[in-house]
Amino acid sequence: MFGLEYLIVLAVGILLGCFYSIANNKKTCDENDMATVTLIHEIRNQITGLKWVFNLLSDKKLGSSTEEGDIKLLQEGNKKISNTLEIVNDTFNIIKFGDKATFKPENNNLVTITENCVEEYRVQAQERNVQIKTKTEGDLSNIIFDRLKMTQILRNIIGNAVKYSNTDGTVQIELEKLNNLVKIAVSDNGIGVPKDEQPKLFTRFFRARNAENISGSGLGLYIANNLIARHGGKIEVESIEGEGSKFTIIFPIK
Repeated sequence: MFGLEYLIVLAVGILLGCFYSIANNKKTCDENDMATVTLIHEIRNQITGLKWVFNLLSDKKLGSSTEEGDIKLLQEGNKKISNTLEIVNDTFNIIKFGDKATFKPENNNLVTITENCVEEYRVQAQERNVQIKTKTEGDLSNIIFDRLKMTQILRNIIGNAVKYSNTDGTVQIELEKLNNLVKIAVSDNGIGVPKDEQPKLFTRFFRARNAENISGSGLGLYIANNLIARHGGKIEVESIEGEGSKFTIIFPIK
């Protein structure tokens, strides 16, 4: 199995290099130019291809002849690939949805967009036996916002809720139309965020100390916070370490 071990070690080494290069070179996130977009796009394509290869190699069809050490290497390689791909995607989104990106507010159905985002994480939730429940109050079928950017906001918040939930947990999504505001609350009963670290949650590349063993880029909440600010809104957080978190998105109806 020398060939397999060599492939795994080489791939993981390359991905770790990408991981630290992107995470440490914060200047990349500020350079909103075509060269940077093209570079990140190509890196993402290559990593996506590697992830497909590792998924194929990790398939149970490898059989009982596969040595335990090789299986562990495959699992570790797949984990590193997923983590690096998440960082690359979030870095790309910072550029794509940054301050210089076009802002297109128009009438949209918030319930439909939320349901679509929930479906994206349905499989991941089922794998961890996490239930996703949605509750709606008021008519949210004709709300003005940028569809692509709001979708990205919801993806980041809902995705985090699923990822950081405890096994057999529940993610509750509440949509509410108030007099002149829209409120979206996403809560989980997961690991929570240490109180002293909560003020840093929306800063670039921040990871809470109790989330070090969970893959992530530290960019998702930063992106979501910046995108909702472009809608004239904000994100609030309530969290207790070991009990769960609640993220509330509020933005004005225009």
